[in-house]
Amino acid sequence: MAIGQAAPAAGTSGTATAPAKVNLIRPITLRRAQDLWFGCLVIDPNSGQLQIVQTAADGGGTRKPDPPGVSQLLTSARPWHNARFEVGGQSEAGFTVTMPGYPIVIHGPGLQTMLVRLNYYCSDTMIDPQGSSIWVGGKLDIPENPRPGHYSGDFEVTVAYQ
Repeated sequence: MAIGQAAPAAGTSGTATAPAKVNLIRPITLRRAQDLWFGCLVIDPNSGQLQIVQTAADGGGTRKPDPPGVSQLLTSARPWHNARFEVGGQSEAGFTVTMPGYPIVIHGPGLQTMLVRLNYYCSDTMIDPQGSSIWVGGKLDIPENPRPGHYSGDFEVTVAYQ
């Protein structure tokens, strides 16, 4: 103690302990397992109506799209053409899904574009021990007189623990 300092009064200091804790969990993972595929669109030269042609691997046959575009996902449907993402991580942990809240643009020949309004479905937002899936579909807005060719684009899906 330095000269001129008073000694602390008895009972004016104390000590306590506190536990230090951590919960180590597996990282959340997201893997694309299947692409979003709208099929091949054919414009009937006589009627001008659109049809989707599916290959035998896709179930075969043709169907008319829902005007004015093509819907790929309803509520719990899991058809071949929806994108599928596999979610992994800590079993029984909850997760949230974030997707673009606006239509995405897919680009075709020249400057031709189409819009896709995305939606998704997952049966549960808890990670199943065998993994969980998110199904993504949407509505394709087809412009009047679309140019033939291949149209494609990307969209982002984000998952995070709740």
